[in-house]
Amino acid sequence: MLKRPTRWGLPVAALMTISLMLVACGEPSATPPAVPTVAQAPAAPQAAPPVVPVVAQPAAPVALQSAVPLGAKSTLAGSFADNTPIFISLNTDSTSDQSKSFGKTVEYFSNIPDVKKALAQLEMLKVVGLDYETGIKPWLGNEVALSLTDFAGLQGLGNNKTALPTGDLPILIGMLVSDRPKAEAFVTKTTGLLKSFAQATIQEDTYKDVKLTTIKMGTTSLVIGLGKDKLFVGGNLDTVKAAFDRSAAQSLASNANYTTIAAKLPSSNLSFAYVDAQAAIKSLVNSPQFKQNGPNLQLPNADYIGSLGLTTAATDEGYRLDSYQVYIPGKTPPAVATQLGKAANSGKILSALPEATLFFANGQDAASGYDALINAMKTSGNADFDKKLAEFEQQSGLNLKSDVVSLFSGEFTAFAVPETANQAMPVSFGLVSQVGDKTATQAKLDKIAAAIEQQSKGQVKWQTKTVGSTTYRTATITQGQTTTSLNLGQGNGSAVPGGSFAFLTVGDEATNGLLTAAGGGKNFLAGPNAANFNKVKAQLPTDNGGYVYLDTQAAIKLAVAQPLPSDATKAEKAKAAQDFAAKLDKLYAVGAATHQTASEAASTVFVYFPVTK
Repeated sequence: MLKRPTRWGLPVAALMTISLMLVACGEPSATPPAVPTVAQAPAAPQAAPPVVPVVAQPAAPVALQSAVPLGAKSTLAGSFADNTPIFISLNTDSTSDQSKSFGKTVEYFSNIPDVKKALAQLEMLKVVGLDYETGIKPWLGNEVALSLTDFAGLQGLGNNKTALPTGDLPILIGMLVSDRPKAEAFVTKTTGLLKSFAQATIQEDTYKDVKLTTIKMGTTSLVIGLGKDKLFVGGNLDTVKAAFDRSAAQSLASNANYTTIAAKLPSSNLSFAYVDAQAAIKSLVNSPQFKQNGPNLQLPNADYIGSLGLTTAATDEGYRLDSYQVYIPGKTPPAVATQLGKAANSGKILSALPEATLFFANGQDAASGYDALINAMKTSGNADFDKKLAEFEQQSGLNLKSDVVSLFSGEFTAFAVPETANQAMPVSFGLVSQVGDKTATQAKLDKIAAAIEQQSKGQVKWQTKTVGSTTYRTATITQGQTTTSLNLGQGNGSAVPGGSFAFLTVGDEATNGLLTAAGGGKNFLAGPNAANFNKVKAQLPTDNGGYVYLDTQAAIKLAVAQPLPSDATKAEKAKAAQDFAAKLDKLYAVGAATHQTASEAASTVFVYFPVTK
């Protein structure tokens, strides 16, 4: 049994997690991740579906291809200030296809007893007369919008003694109104309840044709303004009055960044969000709370970060999250510019995935992603980073960039498959990369193997094993009740770009499946599990830097098949979780990809969940 897994596993963890995250070489984050704290070394980046970075508008953005109608629209944007940092629009048109599709999804989940029980708790709203169907829907128009008007106004930010912001709330909420008398009745009922239950004081006034209601609760106020066809809720009278007075020409709807972002996103959607990152960052940095916590909240170079747009939308077979962003090339750090300027990924290495693959993330040229990450860590004020990196390299005997990251200079992919013969560890993992110089690659693998063995204090004993024409190192690892294999080597295979590959796997099924697929045998793309991926892929940009994909049905089936714990209480909770998961029979898969250039990027996350028809 290994008594020091954190020591011998360190190089392995670095290798696995770095390459997983560096799938983002094709989907870079303009906002560099925070530096994790580790005991013995700087932590490697984490794998995750691509989160769309926030970016700024260049002088002449390059048009990107899209398979959906573009031009996100908002009526209420014309009433919000042109410098609004965060704006969100929600589709409340109950007659729209989007709302009908969402309703079918709610209906699907309502058939699950656990969800039905939770939804029943919302019935309490009916008791106080705030039920949506009877109290709000009869007067609500086709849009609700909300915004954060100023980060500096969030007085409670970073103050552990203050549960809520104090003073004027920096918010503005807008609603289109289809029936003013019914809306007025709702406002009257709501303010009456607040006065009764929250000890609020109510003051009513008029402004032009707008009925104003000021609600004061302690040091915090809310102002409700009800006009002919709009209702606004803000933190003070001036904010609400301005919303009614504002002309479209002086509003967010006429902001150049806003219109550029909105024009690139689907017009038919459930929700649309716009973030002016430069305005948001400046407001945050200038806030008293940020300045007070500055040493712990330093931001990396953000001069090239600007506007971001997101939409969520129902399709015939699931839900899409689309995003659009642009970069300012002149202000982009060199490491990030290199990352953005790469050609699209061929994706050929996906043919080397084992037939039973349930998750994978592929990318290319990890070096540029690594450089961008290192640059972000250094510019974010992490004073200990260089020291931790040096300690890690001295302890392991590895140079992270030249010995590990350089193994992934071409296409690579991380993947997971079920380990059916090992109930204690039901999933095995793999990492495979195309190889250029086989001699240099072997030298790096030898160095990594030696570091793992040295860090384990001799408890990892490498042996050689041959499968087909591939001979590689393997070691048996035991931790607690779990025993698995660690495998490291390189081989030749027609399914891999260039014909040669290096690999690191944990578990026999990942190893055997990889060697079979890489050699031209059974593989994921030609297997039965690829049907779900093909559905997801059809919704994603094909000219991308890599996919992130999870076959949720395969993962759910694996989860519910696991034996229950011996402890009765834990077994009951685990059984409830299994029963719930088993009912998600239509949640098939999730995938994401990004198409990018040096000046902009368009990303899509798609949930294959065909209950929307």
